[in-house]
Amino acid sequence: MSSLAPNPDPDRLAFPQEIASVIGLRKEQINFMKRLGCPFYGRKTTIRWVRNFIAKEAGVPSRAAKRR
Repeated sequence: MSSLAPNPDPDRLAFPQEIASVIGLRKEQINFMKRLGCPFYGRKTTIRWVRNFIAKEAGVPSRAAKRR
């Protein structure tokens, strides 16, 4: 069961098990992304950091590049 609200803050630090259902991955998969270079602050990360990391790994151009 997630302790996050229905519309969680994408910049709030949370443990992987708390954001797993929002991102659509298992907590183990999110934990493994730390080894691959996903930003974590200790054992916590944010929804935005994980989504940006997944997008970067998938080769999606960043939003900053689209604005130029």
